[in-house]
Amino acid sequence: MATVDLSKLNQLKELEKQKNDGRGVCCVRTVIFYLEKGHYDQALACCRNENDKIRNYADIQELLYQMIPEYLADWERLRKMFGWKIERLH
Repeated sequence: MATVDLSKLNQLKELEKQKNDGRGVCCVRTVIFYLEKGHYDQALACCRNENDKIRNYADIQELLYQMIPEYLADWERLRKMFGWKIERLH
């Protein structure tokens, strides 16, 4: 099982709280919940299922890529498969 970087988890919590005029992002709260409980696979599944919402928040998506490498691998695989020219933030 993967370990979660607590400083990145705290950063994710802060970013999430700032979105939508302080209301946050429900699906990101769900990812945070799973990461806090150590349920890495469920956090990844949530990222995959809610990607259409998460990708609206590039800073959160980038942080999740760093925290859950398989989520980034999904993006890279799809980008190559469909020839997408969209680049990640760096």
